[in-house]
Amino acid sequence: MNLSTADSSNAAPPSHSPSPSRSRLLILIAVIMVAVPLIVIGWLTNLVDEETGLVACQGSIRVNGQALTSGQVVTRRDNATSDEASSIGTIDALGRFQLSTDGQPGAPVGHHRVTLVPAGETGGVEIPQAYQSLENTMLAIDVQPESRFNIFTLNITAED
Repeated sequence: MNLSTADSSNAAPPSHSPSPSRSRLLILIAVIMVAVPLIVIGWLTNLVDEETGLVACQGSIRVNGQALTSGQVVTRRDNATSDEASSIGTIDALGRFQLSTDGQPGAPVGHHRVTLVPAGETGGVEIPQAYQSLENTMLAIDVQPESRFNIFTLNITAED
């Protein structure tokens, strides 16, 4: 009988339970994978708002289906303080505008009344008087905290 050969049938099976240090490492990795994206998303969401308090806004304006080709869009928040500036956007040849406030791109979050200020040739489109005053206008937009929701199409129906 040869005693130098080991009997493999009596060997203990290898243990598959993770060591305590490996378990802690896995938990740490899981926490990092959840926490870091949440922190980054929160930071990016508030980045613009913290710097200027303004959110990017753009849109287009049509009167009776025709693009208004010049003038300005002026908006003011319903709950604006007396020293808060209005947001203004110049209307381009395709009827598009981008709002800015005090020379900075964007508008403050909230419900805004919208008025139109004619300037020069408006492409044969006449802006109804009811839309040329913040007190009388029926146009309104809701500026949201995320700019992807702030793309507006303003359609006006004017009676001839």
